[in-house]
Amino acid sequence: MISDSTKSLLSEDPAGLTDLGEFDVRGRQARTRLWSLDDERIMKQVRRPQDEALPDDEALPVPRD
Repeated sequence: MISDSTKSLLSEDPAGLTDLGEFDVRGRQARTRLWSLDDERIMKQVRRPQDEALPDDEALPVPRD
């Protein structure tokens, strides 16, 4: 996954990116639009209905610096 701000810095619009929508990101005050490769495994995880969302400890890993 990449943020909208990262996507805007790319010299070319990459093929195969899917707009996942806006998300609350830890450490940010405003919601951030996220993009991902059009991968069925990722889409199943990200697009779950809220009542089926995974607990934080089972969610997709967040890259750390």
